[in-house]
Amino acid sequence: MSIGKSPSRSKRLKIGYIHGEPSRLNEKIVDGQWIGYVSEYAELVKIPPLALMKLFGGSIQQWHECLPDSLDRFAAGLKRLCETYGITLLYLNLPLLVPYVLWARNRMNIDLTVVFFAHSVALEFWLKLWLAAAPAIRSSDVLLCPSRSCKTAMTNISARYQSASCLPHCIKLVERRAMAKKKPAGRILSIGRIEDAKNIDFLLRCFADVRAEHRNARLTIAGEYTGAHQDQIQEYKRRIDDLVRSLRLGSSVDFTGPVFGAAKDLRFEEADLLVNLSTDPGETFGYNLIEAKTWGLPTVCTRWDGFREVVDHLTDGVFVDCRWDGATVEIDDRQTVAACLRLLSDDPFREKLGRGALHNSAQFDYRSTVPDVINLMAKAHSAPRPLNDESAETAMIPIRELPEIYDQEKLRELELHAETPLSILLKEYQEPLMSWMPRVKPIIGHFASQEHVNVD
Repeated sequence: MSIGKSPSRSKRLKIGYIHGEPSRLNEKIVDGQWIGYVSEYAELVKIPPLALMKLFGGSIQQWHECLPDSLDRFAAGLKRLCETYGITLLYLNLPLLVPYVLWARNRMNIDLTVVFFAHSVALEFWLKLWLAAAPAIRSSDVLLCPSRSCKTAMTNISARYQSASCLPHCIKLVERRAMAKKKPAGRILSIGRIEDAKNIDFLLRCFADVRAEHRNARLTIAGEYTGAHQDQIQEYKRRIDDLVRSLRLGSSVDFTGPVFGAAKDLRFEEADLLVNLSTDPGETFGYNLIEAKTWGLPTVCTRWDGFREVVDHLTDGVFVDCRWDGATVEIDDRQTVAACLRLLSDDPFREKLGRGALHNSAQFDYRSTVPDVINLMAKAHSAPRPLNDESAETAMIPIRELPEIYDQEKLRELELHAETPLSILLKEYQEPLMSWMPRVKPIIGHFASQEHVNVD
């Protein structure tokens, strides 16, 4: 394995980034750690979130009502901000601002290269961002997709995203103390957001069947309830509570809430396997899958989107089929139960996959991947900037009049053709998952693999 060395300080890139703590735990972990890794290879300049939010001059709603004058003011403010902090390269780790910064940059032709992640694609919030940002992205910008499947989804939105780079998320590898685990194995871990797209209800039903065959089985569900709004969050929580009661799982399922640091390490250390049955339309990678690898922990996961590029079936984990033939995705429950039972009862098989997981974790070491990102940034930063950028003029043109930018057929179900790239940012959906999935299927239908897997 080739480990990238930190460049000398005199040669380091200078990168601005928004300094602050994300509200969601998973964003704190992935993004916060990534910034720490990058700091070993580049000079980072902290920009307070408020400094950028002030550029709206009040509320975002009011800003939209005052277009195009408000865009000019935003552009002038952005130019001053870049001059104040001495940056020409900005890592935008506050996704909400990506379209606005790109449009403002183009409006005044500011010398600024923008770097951002496609952490998600087809959740409502993220899809609006990518629709709005597409006409404004430049070839000198750096869009990072953590999987090839993610990039395919982005290019289904707009061919402008063909320039995106595919680089997996990364992690710090550490020496871990081997903990003697009690036999027989029985501890299953699920960690991450708790909502309908993550199929925690499906997991509980499968676990009830696993426990019927393996009485030692216990399930730990670590994470926070999330959703588009509080009513949705509370409804799903009630659904989960009712399911635990009806299946009589109260004594064998632990809900820990969100965990991090030593508490999170303990959950991985205690576990015998990780289960991730997500069919989230926003899923791009599955960070907990590489976390599990660093612990030598085999996984059972859906054959969904970027998961297929992270897990090596029957080498470090087990896939279960998920098909999207109709309006909703269907996961094979019998495969799920069979995979969990085999890993819990077949010690040599579980240990073999655990060794495979630990070995394969090396490919996600930040010391290998972050230097590649730094090189991408440096190359983009040195690329020529357009002298006159006409793309800013498309900000207020309806999507239906921009066939050279958007795949009109793939967006047809979203019924957004009358919206402009910027007006779409104020459009609210908050649709239930059941009705949202068919609308975005033309964009992410490839997330569900049509191949059948064998769990034996």
